[in-house]
Amino acid sequence: MILGNHAPGLPALATALGLGPVVDTTVTSALIGAEKLNPRIFQYALQLTSAGEDVWMLGDNPIAEIAGAQAVGTRAIRVGDGQTLTDAAAEITVAVR
Repeated sequence: MILGNHAPGLPALATALGLGPVVDTTVTSALIGAEKLNPRIFQYALQLTSAGEDVWMLGDNPIAEIAGAQAVGTRAIRVGDGQTLTDAAAEITVAVR
């Protein structure tokens, strides 16, 4: 799932970037009427997934993405500033063992 503060064109963008095979759902602030940091967008996304507690937010914005996710009980990892998506994936793998 991709959760973004983006216009309704996010699903088409994800497909154009070749993410279609690994992204089954996109949730946009335009669809929900609330941007990241607002708990509503995170809660909506959580309702769509059947992952239960196995949900992680990966983002580069420490307030909108990391604090926003944590405010609704979702684990979050900041990427950027030297932390790559590969690093984040390794961190998740260790945490779920």
